Amino acid sequence: MSSASEQGAAVTREADGSFVVDAALVAPGLGLTPEAFMAALQKGLVFQIHESGTGEDAGTHRLTFRYRSREWRMIVDDEGLVLQAGPGPLDGRTAH
Repeated sequence: MSSASEQGAAVTREADGSFVVDAALVAPGLGLTPEAFMAALQKGLVFQIHESGTGEDAGTHRLTFRYRSREWRMIVDDEGLVLQAGPGPLDGRTAH
């Protein structure tokens, strides 16, 4: 699992609330190079899911990427800071 300090700049938040994730962050977790990840994404072979936390998880977002039998998840805060990243599932909570 990656630490937030290693990954914090790899995710940005758009004005519409969506997140943009650097392919270099996700691709290795799916067994791909960033170039192969982008090609698979364009072909519709990579699936993306964005879930917003509620209740005690409010202010966090789970970003899930799936390619074939592989899955990579990230938990980010409202600003896009990566709190957790790794093969799914993640519990959505940071260590205190």
